[in-house]
Order: sequence, then structure tokens, then C-alpha cells
Amino acid sequence: MIGIEIEVRTAPTLAQRYDHAARELLGEEVLAAAQFLRPRGWRAFGHALARPPVGLLQRARGRRGQVRLPEACLLAVTPRAVHLLQTRAKPGGGPVPRATRRLASWDRDAIDVDAAGEVRGTKVTIAPRGDAPVELYAPPSELTARVLRELL
Repeated sequence: MIGIEIEVRTAPTLAQRYDHAARELLGEEVLAAAQFLRPRGWRAFGHALARPPVGLLQRARGRRGQVRLPEACLLAVTPRAVHLLQTRAKPGGGPVPRATRRLASWDRDAIDVDAAGEVRGTKVTIAPRGDAPVELYAPPSELTARVLRELL
């Protein structure tokens, strides 16, 4: 009988894939990373179908307040900082998440983070001292929960 060694490899989890995508761009250790959405982005589209005037006003208000943010972005927490990274153009743009560029970075000591529960998810406000706050929407998932645990 011939002895054969078989190496079993497990596929990385989605959390590990997000962490790797952020680590690849940042070049430092990532504690947690997940995809967050711009508030009033996809959700306002549903209102536009049901009641056009209300939906159009909400979409205009959401885009005016968050002009710099894409529809979906990657929020990565490192030991020293919090980074907002641009991902592929569409949410879920492939089996492997990829961060393409850094949108913003803040020292963890120089920001205040607030999380308020909503009907379907959590509204996260990152308020850098001396700068305008950034609002993000966290869909309900274990991925966003682990990022919020690191932030709060």
C-alpha cells in the first residue's frame, strides 16, 4: 500500500476576502472590512417607483449630501486608522472583492462613530473632528457587524 498525503484547502470566507482586498491596497494589517452603502442610494429608488415626487426628492437630497461617495464602498478598520475604500463599480461585482483606491482615511483617535439602528440595517455616522461627518448604511449581516464591533 502506498502512503499518499492529501492536503485539504478550504475556500476563504467572504470576511477573509474583504480583509485581503483592503490589506492589498493599504499594505497594513486589517482588523475588519466590509461593504457599506451610501444612505438613500438604492433605497430611494424604490420610493421613486411607488411615489415619484417623494422618491425624486429623496434621491436628490441623498446625492447632494454625499456627492463624494460611490453607491457602495469598503470600510476597513486597522489598528491605527479607519479607511474608506472604493470597490468595483457595482455591488457584488464579482466573486473576489477588490479595492481600487482610497477615498478617505481617519485616525481612530480623531473620529467619533455613531451607529443608529434602522428598519433594515444600521446607519453609521463617522464624524472626524473639524470636518464634515460621513454617513454610511450598513446592511444587516455578520460582515458589517464585525466592522461595527471594531469601531465602537
